[in-house]
Amino acid sequence: MDVTERKRADEERERLRQAQADLAHVSRVTTMGELAASRRLSRLLRASQRNSVCAGLRAINADHSCAEAASSPMVVTLLTCARSACA
Repeated sequence: MDVTERKRADEERERLRQAQADLAHVSRVTTMGELAASRRLSRLLRASQRNSVCAGLRAINADHSCAEAASSPMVVTLLTCARSACA
């Protein structure tokens, strides 16, 4: 192999190494973007759920005819947990 062929082979290896590095970078950035979007969606869903529970609590607190239903042990536990989330 002469010097020209060796130089060409070295340049080709360097281009391949750079292409692989670029691909790995794009893959990492894409994964981080998907993870960030997933976390944002999760936070939005939790906030929506918390707001729904809080709205239900306000309705139960405002409607005294719900007092009997709200006194069951399961509902009391749920409401206790929900109140701490809504505070």
